[in-house]
Amino acid sequence: MNQNDSFFGRPPKDNFYYLKRIFIAVLFLLLPFLKVQAQCNTLVWSDEFNGTTVDLTKWQSISGNGCPSLCGFGNAEAQRYDPNQATIVKEGTNSYLNIQAKYEPSASFPDQPYASSKLTTEGKYSLKYGRVEARMKLSSGQGAWPAFWMLPVGGNWPFTGEIDIMEAKHRNPKSTDGTIHYDGNGYHFTGRSYSSPTDLSADFHVYAVEWGPNFIKWFVDDVLFHTATPNTTVNGGWPFNDNQFYIILNLAVGSAGTPYTSVNGAGVPPIPADFPAKLQVDYVRVYDGSYKYAVAGDAKVYQNETGKTYSINAIAGAAYNWSVPAGATITSGQGTNAVTVNWGTTSGDVSVTAAASGCSANTYKLTVTAEPAIPVEKIHEDFQSNRNIVYGNKTGVLTEAVANPSATGINTSALVGKYVRNSSELYDVLNIRNVTITNANDYVYGRKRISFDIYTSAPVGTKISMQLENSLVTTATNYPSGRHSGYKATTTVQNKWETN
Repeated sequence: MNQNDSFFGRPPKDNFYYLKRIFIAVLFLLLPFLKVQAQCNTLVWSDEFNGTTVDLTKWQSISGNGCPSLCGFGNAEAQRYDPNQATIVKEGTNSYLNIQAKYEPSASFPDQPYASSKLTTEGKYSLKYGRVEARMKLSSGQGAWPAFWMLPVGGNWPFTGEIDIMEAKHRNPKSTDGTIHYDGNGYHFTGRSYSSPTDLSADFHVYAVEWGPNFIKWFVDDVLFHTATPNTTVNGGWPFNDNQFYIILNLAVGSAGTPYTSVNGAGVPPIPADFPAKLQVDYVRVYDGSYKYAVAGDAKVYQNETGKTYSINAIAGAAYNWSVPAGATITSGQGTNAVTVNWGTTSGDVSVTAAASGCSANTYKLTVTAEPAIPVEKIHEDFQSNRNIVYGNKTGVLTEAVANPSATGINTSALVGKYVRNSSELYDVLNIRNVTITNANDYVYGRKRISFDIYTSAPVGTKISMQLENSLVTTATNYPSGRHSGYKATTTVQNKWETN
């Protein structure tokens, strides 16, 4: 079968790509398995709710029903938000935030007969990695929907992610949900419920996430009940390494007639007699420390592959001692937070022991698999001696055989191809002809994969897609005739060569 390959992606305006060594080979997704341990955690932000009113230097209070952009806040919710529904209550020597949802029909909000409150730290405080926790007593009314969650600064939901630390959608709740929402070649969510032996509206409990590079862990009263990594999401979707996130506390109300689902959805239809309902918050705290420390690098390598870099975020004042499996060699960087490794034939852990001044030493590990190198069947294009491809329709500008912008590491060739996208296009397309594939099902079932080197100014996480088409059948107007299968890759570096 004679096939065409079309590349198309959506990098930001004026980004460019350098393409190199388009060939048929097996391609591995390199997703690290990470282990972290505690190290000198420090309280970096908190609200103990000890004042007389909500501290507006730390929180902004949302008003209205989300209209016109997201009426009912996107979930057909039955509440509107009123800053007056969030107060500070004192009981003896203790004080707490009290968010109350009450049934109070309003002619101004006919579809939102409940008044409640929502506080966020947007524009006031955000974080990337750490432990985020709150000590709370949950609401008990049917239809009350308390939530403690995070969204990215300047986010584009769901592509930039959502972290739900705690959601409860039950009367006298004995369970809560911990969930992430993300893009994995389409919208997806991944979550799990925590089951409690007692009513969570009867007393205060601590709800927390510990968030670091490529992992999020959920806790209730320090009991771990869920862990998410790129290995547990659909298609490896994971926007949680890319942005700062801000914190949200709110008490929503599920809409009447809306189906209930345990992890996602608009909650349980409310019963007015169960209101007012209250979410009480003793404190919200954020800790910095070990959560941002994990060994980064390729978790799959070829046997005898050289020049692989492994690193850990710098720890102030720390000394580093790295070790690698038998047969592998550290060629540079021992004693620093990044090393270069030449591999042998043995799989195992790349580990580093690090200790900051005044803190205990901890070891962080990345398990790496060393696999036999995969033979290249054919190099279709290297912009030098192998010129087997003809470039058809393209929305941008392709310049062939230009100087390599960085002839080190993965791609040392002198000449490459440079493609500059058309910034007015939503999806830029580069059509490639003369790629003859005998059996395209080899790629569908993972027996083979198509690999190419790419250097791009687009941000990390940019998607690149390849569509296999039969050029003897496909025309511009007969979709989907002749289309065989599609493949996607995501960039992991910027202004640096990588193989996808």
